[in-house]
Amino acid sequence: LLKLLEPGSYDYLFTAEAKSIPLIHEMARQSGAKKYFIARKGPKAYMPDPIHVEDQSITTAGTQKLYLGRDDADLIRGKRIVLMDDVISTGGSVLDAVDALREAGAEVLGVVSIFTYGMKKGVERLAAAQVRNVSLTDLDTVASTGAQEGYITEADVARLLAFRENPSDESWIRAESQV
Repeated sequence: LLKLLEPGSYDYLFTAEAKSIPLIHEMARQSGAKKYFIARKGPKAYMPDPIHVEDQSITTAGTQKLYLGRDDADLIRGKRIVLMDDVISTGGSVLDAVDALREAGAEVLGVVSIFTYGMKKGVERLAAAQVRNVSLTDLDTVASTGAQEGYITEADVARLLAFRENPSDESWIRAESQV
C-alpha cells in the first residue's frame, strides 16, 4: 500500500480499529513514521474529551461510534491525512472516519485500501464526499482471475457481480454454485 503513496505527500496515516491496526502499524514502521492515528470503537480512559461520529457499517450489526481523543484531534488539525482501510464496500465506515478527521480540522487526501468491491453506492458516496480511493485490487480483478485460473466458473463470477450490484438481494446466495 505504501507504494500507492508518494513519500512526503502526507503527514499522517489514519485508520479505524480493529482489523487494520496491524497493517497501519507495519506501514508506519516501513515508512519511518513516528506516529499514526486510530479511531477507536469506544472511548478510552486515555482520551481527553473525545470527539466521535456514528458508524453504520454493513459488516457490523447496529450502530457503532468511532472515537478520537481531543489531543489527537489537535495534532492532526491542518495536517494532510491518508486514511487506510482493509476493505471498501458501501463506503460507510470510511466516510464516518473522514467525517471525524474533517471535524478535527484535518485535510483528508484520500483512502488507500487492500480491496474494494466497487459497489455503486460506495463509489458514488466517496465521489460525493470528494474522497479519492486507491485499492490494491477489486472484485472484478479477483473474480476474473479466479475464473481464468479455474478456481471458479463464469456462473460464479456472475453471482459475485450480482452481489456487488445489489448486496441486499440475497438471491445470488441461493443460486446453485458451479464450483
